[in-house]
Amino acid sequence: MTRYLVKLRASTAVHAEHLQQIEAPGVRVMLTNWIATDAVGQAHRGLFFDVVTEAADLNDAYRWAINRANLALTIFSFAMASGSSEVELLAAYWAGDEDWCEVAQWDRLPLGPFARRLADPSRVTAVFAKLDALPEGSGERIVRAMSWYQRSVEDANPLDQLSSAWLGLEAINPLLKARAGLPDEEPGRECPKCHEVVMMAATSAGIRDVLTRHQDGLWKLANGKRVAIMHGTKPFSEIHPDLPTIAANVRAALRRGVLALLSLDDADRAPFDHEPIPTPQSHRSNLRYALRGRTLNSRVVGQSYPRLTVRRIEGTRFRGVDGRTNEQASTEWEPTDFTGEWIFRSIGMQTFRDPEDAAATTTINRMTHAPREPERRGEVE
Repeated sequence: MTRYLVKLRASTAVHAEHLQQIEAPGVRVMLTNWIATDAVGQAHRGLFFDVVTEAADLNDAYRWAINRANLALTIFSFAMASGSSEVELLAAYWAGDEDWCEVAQWDRLPLGPFARRLADPSRVTAVFAKLDALPEGSGERIVRAMSWYQRSVEDANPLDQLSSAWLGLEAINPLLKARAGLPDEEPGRECPKCHEVVMMAATSAGIRDVLTRHQDGLWKLANGKRVAIMHGTKPFSEIHPDLPTIAANVRAALRRGVLALLSLDDADRAPFDHEPIPTPQSHRSNLRYALRGRTLNSRVVGQSYPRLTVRRIEGTRFRGVDGRTNEQASTEWEPTDFTGEWIFRSIGMQTFRDPEDAAATTTINRMTHAPREPERRGEVE
């Protein structure tokens, strides 16, 4: 096991009066304020989380740190009746060889993203026309389902994705039930006394029908997850493994149900068949480097911590002969809140792309750096 210190942050209105510490077996979480400077001075942005944990490897440390930081953020936000963003992973530190401290750093680059989908006016016009032709009250339910679909696409957590998609299905359940001509009652369980089958209200018949039409067996899987989440019949550790796939299928079924209620035939429905794309995010770099003469005990808690920041960035964006958009950038990094010796290990890129763009690629062509010396700069192309 290796001891890691992981840094994260989140936007929130919650303000810590002083350093807050939360102790748990094998984990310590320290909370401090995230202060930014705007046009008129300092402004509160949220909270920083410094998580010290023992872990088998870096990914395990990330998992524990994100879990503990999310827990602390949830409790603080609930206690103060405040909203918050998702926690953002910033950096991790652990002891290396001799007197070197290894660092893994995530950083958003001032680049892109260029991913986009051109709005088709004919499709938008077709939806408006179909909504206007619906009976009174039906359009409101369908628009509400669309808004839950939109939220499900934006949700980062599969549990939230499933919950949002299911609420969208609940909004149109009566319409789906009426469209399929489903009965108001359905056979239920057998009475243990008279052995007669008890008729029960078909409350979710529309949802079950559209899920089954989308994928055989999806109703049983998805409803089982919903019951486990809402009624606590299973621990979350047993719910999560296949939750991302199930959530994506339920969301796709919701989209299918909305299109069916808009009475779009197969020819008109084909242009609406898309993989969902969330709001594009800036590209992120994953830097690996080492600092000399630093230890975990000398890490600075809060937002003034040893890190690399972009000193210079140059790039171009152009359309190639194949019609594809090309982005080329060269970045130069320098240490911040650290004046000692450091060395580059590697760099990776997490780029945002349209999930339907299977041909998109990311390539790091060259990484150069000066010899080991104080205030050394690194350059990546």
